[in-house]
This record gives sequence, structure tokens and C-alpha cells, in this order.
Amino acid sequence: MAYLRWLTLASFLLWFTLYWEGGRRALSDIRHATSPLDGALMIATADGALIVVVGGLGMAAGVLSPAWESYPVSIIGLLLTWAGIGGTFYSRHYLGRFWTAEAALQEEHRVVDSGPYAIVRHPIYTAAIALYIGLGLSFPAWWTGAAVALIVISYAWKARLEDDFLDAELPGYREYRRRTRYRLVPGVW
Repeated sequence: MAYLRWLTLASFLLWFTLYWEGGRRALSDIRHATSPLDGALMIATADGALIVVVGGLGMAAGVLSPAWESYPVSIIGLLLTWAGIGGTFYSRHYLGRFWTAEAALQEEHRVVDSGPYAIVRHPIYTAAIALYIGLGLSFPAWWTGAAVALIVISYAWKARLEDDFLDAELPGYREYRRRTRYRLVPGVW
């Protein structure tokens, strides 16, 4: 079971290194947040991730005890983590140069409505939520569960904040919002 935890943790750390440039990009985006709430939500997500990763490291090393041991749940956690990692890169590819963590517009910004953005308006957040739920399943404890809940709430709130920002600032976003009805989960929300 420990090897699954190490594999999950290594996958997350590789993603963090490549996707967030080891945290450098995240810190830069937090500093350039367009609103205090946007910055606070990014900090809440980062804090939740830190709790899950430190807990995961402790469980993988055998220093902390998980709430339960379940091989099938650990496999599901690893697969969700991998799906989330793949989904974040796939969705970010569709945004191209328009990708930022903070709610912001780039020069000549336009609505991206192809690929995963034709299904939900914030597929990176959907994928990241899957990633963190996977981590929570891989490293089960009440505090990792609380951290994952904080992350999910932060991403949901951030999606709503970005919708309002883009609706007001990006021509064509209101029409896109009508066409692509769901923020994070197709058929649900």
C-alpha cells in the first residue's frame, strides 16, 4: 500500500513542478490577483494542497497513520489523481497563452469554447478538483478530508468569481455562458 501512496505523491509533485513551476508561478499569480478575494481563494487552495501533501508524505513514510487501509480506494485515488493531472494539462493547452491562475485578461483575449471548454466553463478547476479528491482518497484522514473540502469550495467560489469577472470584462463571454451552461460538472453545476 505504501508504494501506491509514494506513486500518488510523486505524481502530484511532478505535476506541481511542471504545471506550477515548483510554486513560482502560483506565487506570482497570487501577487497579481485582480481582487483580494481572488488572491485569498488561491491562498486557500495552496494551503489545502500543502496540508494534503504533508499528510501524504507522512503517511507514505509511515509516520502518520491513515484513517483506513483500502487497496481499491487507493487505486481509485491514484487514477483520479492521474485523471486530474491529465485534465489540467489538456484544458490548459486549449487556453494557450490566455491561461493564468488569477482572474485576468490577456492582450487580444477571446472566449475559448472548444475542447473541454465546450463542456464546462472551468475544466481546469474540474480536473484539479478530481486530482485533489484523488489525493484525499489516497491519504485518508479527517484533516486531509477537511483540506480537500476547502480546496473544492475554493475552486467552486473561484469559478463563480471568474464567471462574474469575465461576464463584465470579456466580449462574448455572456453568450458563451448561455451556450455552456455548467461551470464545473456537466449536467449538475
